[in-house]
Amino acid sequence: MGAEIKEKSVRGQSPWIVLIERSSENGRRIIETRSRSELDPSLNGFLRSEGRVLDAQVKELRKSIQQASERRSHGKLPSARQMREVRDSMNRDLAKKLEYKEILSGERREPIKIIIDSDGGASWSFPSGDDAIWTHFLRNERIDILNLPSQDRSLLYEAFLLRISVMQSGSGAVRDWHTFVREKIGERTDLDDYLAHLTRRFQKN
Repeated sequence: MGAEIKEKSVRGQSPWIVLIERSSENGRRIIETRSRSELDPSLNGFLRSEGRVLDAQVKELRKSIQQASERRSHGKLPSARQMREVRDSMNRDLAKKLEYKEILSGERREPIKIIIDSDGGASWSFPSGDDAIWTHFLRNERIDILNLPSQDRSLLYEAFLLRISVMQSGSGAVRDWHTFVREKIGERTDLDDYLAHLTRRFQKN
């Protein structure tokens, strides 16, 4: 019997998923699925630094919004319509930066991705494409893979990509899936429930 899939420990609270993207020596993309608490100090420091950058940008934007209102009061903008357009644009930008601040600080547990360059530099973004589908799947299907060793998480991510290929392609992708299960999963039964869940969710119509 396969291992039971663990659900989120706090009702209504999503796990804080962070994807780490690196490139291997042959250029292949490597994705690690982690929780925020598993990040090493340098990556946590990077996110805190990005949060401070947003703090400064929020402060500057608020100052600019106030200055725009003052210019209007002195008749320095030609119309109320232009004033509204300027203010609305800055307020949208402010709302976006405040949202990013909440996410980086952990007030909102939205998935993020940290991209580590070959020279050791880092940047962050929101998951997109297949990575967005992966994090959406983990959150919405209430699957917690963060209790698994990192190599098993990588196996399941590889399995996920193969299931996406099965949905989008023909018999070749199905053969690749069976080869993966035979060669990389083998006789292991502790991942059965996870693989079954992936198969049910991502199957060819």
